[in-house]
Amino acid sequence: MRGDGTEEQEWTLGAADSGALLASIVSAAQVRRRYQFFVWTQAQLQEILPHNVLVCGVARSNGSTMFFDHFYNTPFPRATLARLCHPREGIIAELAENWRAQGCEPMLVMRGDGFDPVTRLGNELHGLQLGDAVLHGIPNENHVSGAYALVAAVSLLRPPGSRELRLLQALVPSIFGAYCRTLTRDEHPAALGTPSAGQESGLSDRETEILRWVRDGKSNQEIGAILSISPLTVKNHMQRILRKLQASNRTQAVSKAMSMKLLGGSSGRVGKSDPVGSSA
Repeated sequence: MRGDGTEEQEWTLGAADSGALLASIVSAAQVRRRYQFFVWTQAQLQEILPHNVLVCGVARSNGSTMFFDHFYNTPFPRATLARLCHPREGIIAELAENWRAQGCEPMLVMRGDGFDPVTRLGNELHGLQLGDAVLHGIPNENHVSGAYALVAAVSLLRPPGSRELRLLQALVPSIFGAYCRTLTRDEHPAALGTPSAGQESGLSDRETEILRWVRDGKSNQEIGAILSISPLTVKNHMQRILRKLQASNRTQAVSKAMSMKLLGGSSGRVGKSDPVGSSA
């Protein structure tokens, strides 16, 4: 169903789409690291669902906690991405509430003349040069936390319809499962029983982990959401990192850490985001 409530012609999975869908699901199962996830979104996923921005998110049913992470292959202004992914006031957060209100069915978000919330947000996406989108998730209302997962393909490269809705519905478990593995995999050398470069430099494993997320362009709030700690705790860690590396800002800290090979061989960078902000 469209965001404006009009019905779409039902789509039947054809042989070509069946093969591409199976290939995407199989290849997603091999993803373990963040850079692998980004490569997968730009290769196998693009073949079946062409888009410019992929958003993965986690939210609580009561709206108390939201976190949205974006992966993109086309530069967009930071203000545009912030409006899209703000944890409480962003477009995806608003669409998530409408998705739940409409029974957690795959949602098509397009420009239109209607006055319903989804059409309004579709018009705003077009105003931001982001175009059409499809969104779906995994509800978990019976869980004690009431958490649910969300995946949105934004700035679609062809007019979306029932095909895109059904493909996203089939792909969401694989997309979100692959994304979650990039968050939970422990890549610290200390976990293998050897001293980490971060420890040799005076950085703790936690500080090294936080600095990796800073390298990936995450704010204190986003890092706190990923690690289940408060933004203030992240800020305190960052202040210690700056002192230990004798850096004056976050970008300089990341640069020094990378030159000292403290953050691992692969950058794990996604899209074209850069470390943000000059303050801890």
